Amino acid sequence: MGITETLFKSSTNPAAQAAFERGFAYRLDGDFDSAIKEYREAIRLDPDFTAAYKKLGNAYRAKGGYWYDSPPRDVKDECFREAINAYSEVIRLDPEDFDTWSNRGCVHFSVERCDLAVSDYTEAIRVCSGNPSAIYGRRAEVYKKMRRFDLAVNDYTEQMKLDPQNYRYGVRASFYEEMGEFDLAMNDYTEQVRLDAHGFRNYIYRAEFYTRRGQYDLAINDYVRASNRGSLFDIWYCSHNPDDAEGRDIYSRMGDLYKANGEYERAIREYTLFLEMKNKWYLLDEDMEVSDDDEEEDEKGSEVAAEDPRKLSEGGSEVDVFMNDVDERRRNERCYCASVHVKRGRLYLSLGLNDKATADFKAALRHNPENKEALDELSGQEKK
Repeated sequence: MGITETLFKSSTNPAAQAAFERGFAYRLDGDFDSAIKEYREAIRLDPDFTAAYKKLGNAYRAKGGYWYDSPPRDVKDECFREAINAYSEVIRLDPEDFDTWSNRGCVHFSVERCDLAVSDYTEAIRVCSGNPSAIYGRRAEVYKKMRRFDLAVNDYTEQMKLDPQNYRYGVRASFYEEMGEFDLAMNDYTEQVRLDAHGFRNYIYRAEFYTRRGQYDLAINDYVRASNRGSLFDIWYCSHNPDDAEGRDIYSRMGDLYKANGEYERAIREYTLFLEMKNKWYLLDEDMEVSDDDEEEDEKGSEVAAEDPRKLSEGGSEVDVFMNDVDERRRNERCYCASVHVKRGRLYLSLGLNDKATADFKAALRHNPENKEALDELSGQEKK
């Protein structure tokens, strides 16, 4: 018995089943076009082959970039349209297939047809014979997109009732905050901290809430707790990884809060910690010493690049894209560090430490020569 026979209902037509098996194998190899061709052949031979329609929808969904990098917009739109059509055929043949209702809801949400996504998820919940907690979570995300935060709160509440281990208090808190229910939001942020006291990001979320409410002392306390619970690498990673949606700059934000409280020396200390960590991990400091060997290697690299730039990016376009991404991240880091240097420099000015202020404004320009604030500050100092 093959793997597909154990996972899906087989066709009574041997030729259709064989085509389905081939399609399944192609799909595992990531060959979506061949998989789609075989699934369509299976459906041609057996028009009521429910499993073939379902896998056809999944193949189109994958080809459209639902789980992977997105193709061009026109290809994506066509693939998602075909996925919806395939899932609709499954629902016609088997209206009690909650998984397909949910899958079609996911695609409808991807193409921003939120009303249809809500309808599909609602039907999936109705016909689900197991635990629909995950579907409640998906529908909550649609309500969030629609800015129906009250309905999103209801769905996350139901999800947590059905799956207590999957607590989403931090997410629900953000919805309460959008609704202006600040006491309920604070209770949820605090409950998330209580349930996962070692998760330093939970303290960051609550700190941000306190900051938005103007409760700077409470925010600082939570940032301190976050820095004590996260390892140095955790804090560094989340502070500058652009792919981490939960990433936050702990030390620079603490500096901002101390500055808002008028505690300039403490603010300077936090900005300094931030800049030291950036220079240590990202090697952004242009004043770092360079050995003669390193300079010699740089010269050789420049000669090779002048001869044939492609030799520095063996592997083709994927390497080029990766290197461009790295360069873009480094530019973003430099711009952000420049802004922190300006903040610290202005605090030094307030404390009468003009030489240190000047050094910071010059450091800002090394990171970002177009930083207008640093240019203005230096220009102002020269006029004095």
